[in-house]
Amino acid sequence: MCVLAALLVTAGLIYGQAVSGTLLGTILDATGATVPGAKVLITEQNTGISRNSVTTSAGYFAFPDLQPGVYTVTVEQVGFKKTVRQNVEVLVNSTMRVDVQLQTGDVTETISVTAEAPLLQTDRSDTGRKIETQQLADLPVGTNRNFQNLLNLVPGTTRAFRPHSVFFNAQGSLSTQVNGQSRLANNVQLEGIDNNHRTGLLAALIPPIE
Repeated sequence: MCVLAALLVTAGLIYGQAVSGTLLGTILDATGATVPGAKVLITEQNTGISRNSVTTSAGYFAFPDLQPGVYTVTVEQVGFKKTVRQNVEVLVNSTMRVDVQLQTGDVTETISVTAEAPLLQTDRSDTGRKIETQQLADLPVGTNRNFQNLLNLVPGTTRAFRPHSVFFNAQGSLSTQVNGQSRLANNVQLEGIDNNHRTGLLAALIPPIE
């Protein structure tokens, strides 16, 4: 099981729920100039599903509305070596930037990058953190065995607490605030599925960790 707490920190109240992510970037040459017309292919590594695009005159590409997953990004352009960037993770309600610098050479030559530190997200003001199954197994989650105790792994969160009465919150949902924003700005999803109470204040389902 994979839990994603996408905690929105934009100004004002945000009620819309997202179930997809975005992958975008700019293609450059060795001098830092943009490369228009480059072919960009992305492939989800677990499903094999692919999408393709061509960079704009500014060397820009974007793939909105992507299913969360781990992608391989392949870039080709005449006069440059083919570049492959692997293990690019796209989370729910997030934007992943992948800027690629091409090297001069034959397109039949391939440069492969299998691991690289993710860039700081600068294309949007949200923050989020994916909570993996292994973390649920290894980290303390409190006496009630609630995965929401790990919401404090997200930078800028207040300590998770249980709001409301048992009548209104029978499932024992915990809540937190991020960077001083309202709880209504939080978006909790399970396996990419909306898991928000109709009021927007609580998680609707607290599944057992086991």
